[in-house]
Amino acid sequence: MSLILCGFKSCGKTTVGRQLATRLNLPFNDTDMMIASFYSARYNNGRQCTPRDVFLIDNGLLFRSIEAEIINSLPTTPALVALGGSTLMNKMNRVVIQDKGFVAYLYTPSDVLWQRLTAKDAPWPLFLEEDNKERFIQIYQERRKVYENVADTTVDTTGKTASDIAEELAKGYDHGFK
Repeated sequence: MSLILCGFKSCGKTTVGRQLATRLNLPFNDTDMMIASFYSARYNNGRQCTPRDVFLIDNGLLFRSIEAEIINSLPTTPALVALGGSTLMNKMNRVVIQDKGFVAYLYTPSDVLWQRLTAKDAPWPLFLEEDNKERFIQIYQERRKVYENVADTTVDTTGKTASDIAEELAKGYDHGFK
């Protein structure tokens, strides 16, 4: 069974996912990085780019198209998968993901996420200058509902290190999340 991590951008999916994949001896797949690699190979003559670069090409349309392909092609064998923050906002992605494995939502309070997102040098396109905290809160609340509806379990990340979260999820995985 695959373990799939969901949650808002900067909640720790990639960091926790890498540690957890090592603990569980599972291959690690970060869908945002898979999108960037796919784009680089198919459209960019192999030149490396970031997920943000792909998103900015056409305000996310190509990014979302590639994302759907990536989600549909995720391995059927056990793996650890870190989803992009908005992956589950697409209904078809939700259906596919729920069939692929056990979904864990990494809940992080909005104020913590806001601090992380606004402290970075290059904010994700969702939070460019014209966007503000009210818009962030609106998006956060919309996504939180979806994450909670899709997830098989929720891990509150408040006050925990990535290692703590990975350990908590590893114990659940080892016991079949019962």
